[in-house]
Amino acid sequence: MSSNGTISGTPTVSGTFNYAVTVKDSAGNWSVVNCSVTVAPPVSASCVVINAVQGVPITPVAMLGTGGSGGPYTFTATGLPAGLTMSSNGAISGTPTVSGTFNYTVTLTDGKGDTGTVNCSVAVAPPISASCVAIDAVQGNAITPVTLVANGGTGPYTFTAAGLPTGLTISASGTISGTPTVSGTFNYTVTITDSKGRQGTVSCKIVVAPPVSTSCVSFSAIQGVAITPVALVGNGGSGGQYTFTATGLPPGLTMSSSGVISGTPTASGTYTYTVTIHDAGGYQGSGRCSHNGTLKCTIVVAPPVSASCVSINAFKGVAITPVTLVGSGGLGGPYTFSATGLPAGLTMSSSGTISGTPTVSGTFNYTLTIKDKAGNKGTVSCSVAVTPQLSLCGGDTATIGFWHNNNGQALIVGVNGGPSATKLATWLATNFPYLYGAKSGSDLTGKTNADVAALFMRFFGVTGAKTNAQILGGALAAYVTNSNLAGSSSAAAYGFNVSPGGTGTKSYNVGSYGTAIGLSNNAAYTVMQLLQQANMEQQLGAFNATAFNAIFDGINSNGDIN
Repeated sequence: MSSNGTISGTPTVSGTFNYAVTVKDSAGNWSVVNCSVTVAPPVSASCVVINAVQGVPITPVAMLGTGGSGGPYTFTATGLPAGLTMSSNGAISGTPTVSGTFNYTVTLTDGKGDTGTVNCSVAVAPPISASCVAIDAVQGNAITPVTLVANGGTGPYTFTAAGLPTGLTISASGTISGTPTVSGTFNYTVTITDSKGRQGTVSCKIVVAPPVSTSCVSFSAIQGVAITPVALVGNGGSGGQYTFTATGLPPGLTMSSSGVISGTPTASGTYTYTVTIHDAGGYQGSGRCSHNGTLKCTIVVAPPVSASCVSINAFKGVAITPVTLVGSGGLGGPYTFSATGLPAGLTMSSSGTISGTPTVSGTFNYTLTIKDKAGNKGTVSCSVAVTPQLSLCGGDTATIGFWHNNNGQALIVGVNGGPSATKLATWLATNFPYLYGAKSGSDLTGKTNADVAALFMRFFGVTGAKTNAQILGGALAAYVTNSNLAGSSSAAAYGFNVSPGGTGTKSYNVGSYGTAIGLSNNAAYTVMQLLQQANMEQQLGAFNATAFNAIFDGINSNGDIN
C-alpha cells in the first residue's frame, strides 16, 4: 500500500487476509481501520490422460478450469501433436498423425478475463501394425505355420485376416497355418486389434505354387526290344531341380533320378506305374524337406514280334500247297517275312507265304525273321520234313477202265461230299489251267463232281488213243489218294493207297519218252511233275499226245489197284 492509500501488486498466495490500515491527517492525528481481503486461487486446470495411437481417433477428453473469478472458462492450446485440437471449452479430440511424446501448453481465461497456463504432455504410440511374413506354399501341401508379430498400440493383440487362399486360416494370436487347396497369387489384409480395441491393418501377399506334378509320357514298348529313352518333365512346387522315382514299371525298365525311363522290357502286358516327383524343396520348421506329388501312368508292353510255325506236307518233286504264316506281337502289321534254311525249291514271300516244289528230301530246320510295321524284328525256328520220292506201286493208280465203270464214276461223284461238290473241279482247273481250266477247251472252273465224271466219260468215248482220259485218270488218282484233298476213306474203299501226299508224290521213269515231252530220257519224275509238264506243254503248243499217252498209260497200269 502506498502512503496515499493505493493498494497494488500481485498476490502470490491465495486465501482471506485481515489487515489494519492506519490513517494520519496533516496535523498528525491518526486512526486505525481493520479490513480484510480474499485472494482467489490462480486460474488453472488439471492435465488429462490421453490414450493416443497414431492414426487412431482418440476418445475426446475435456479439461476443467479452476481458480480466478470462475467460469465460464475458455481454452487455447499450443504444441499438441498434429491431428489433435482443443476446443474453446477445453475438449481435446482428433486423430494424431504422428507418434512420439509432445509437450503442450494450455491457456485458460476465466469469466473476468484473468488467465492462467498449464503445461502438459501426451505420448502418441506408433500405429498398430505387423510385418508380413514369408510363406512357402504349394497347393495340396500343408505350410509350415508362421506367426505375425504386432507392434504399436498396446498389447496383447488379436488378429483377423481376409483374402487368404482357400485352406489357410489365421488364429487370433496371428498364426497362419493350413493346406492351400488352390494355387495363384493372393493379396490378403490382416487386421490387428490391440488391448484397447484400437485397430490397424497391413496388406500382404502370398504366392501358392501349383502342386508338384508331371505328365505321363507315351512310348512304344515291345518285350525284348530296348525302348528309346523318354524323359518326364516336372513342374509346379517351388521349382528348381526335380527328382523322380517310380514303382511298378515293367520288368527291365528303370527310371533315373532325372526322370528318364530306359531299358529293355522283359515281359509283356499292361502295367500301371506310379511316379513320385520331388521339387527343390524349402525350409519348413527347422529342417529341410521337399514337397512331393504322385502320378499314375500306364504302359503297354507288346509281346515280341513272332509267328507260329506252319505244317507243310512236302514231297520231293511235288509242289506244296502254299501256306501262309501269320505275324503277331510288336507294334502290329503289316508284317514282312524272310526265311533262311528252307529246302531247295521252296521260297517265302515277304507276306509270309511258303510255296514251291522241294527238289531235295530230308528234315530241314529253317529260321523265320518277322518284322512289324515299325521294323522291329523277331525270329522263329521251324522245321519241315520233305518226304523222298517213292516209286509207283499197286494201289496208287487205276486204269482208265476203272474210271469208266460204275465204281470209278461213283468215286468221282462221291468225293468231298457228293455230286454237287466243287473242290475236285476247282483243284483241276487251278493246278492245270491249260488242261482243265479257263485256258483249255474243257474248263472245269466252278463245276461239280458230276461235271468231272462227265468230262472223263467224254474223253474215254473218243475213237483211237485215249490220251486225255489217260492224263485225267492220273490226275484223278493223284487227287483221291491225297488225304489232305479228298479225305482218308472214300478211295481206300476201292483199294487205293491213301496218304497225305498221295499218288502225286510217287515217281515214274519216263524211259525214252522224256525228251519228247521236254524232260530227260530214262529219268524218274513224280506224277504231279508229269501232270504239270503236260499242262506246260499244252500251254507252249508242244504237246506230244503219243508220248503222254504212253507215259500215263504206263502210270495207270503200273500202279493199278488190285
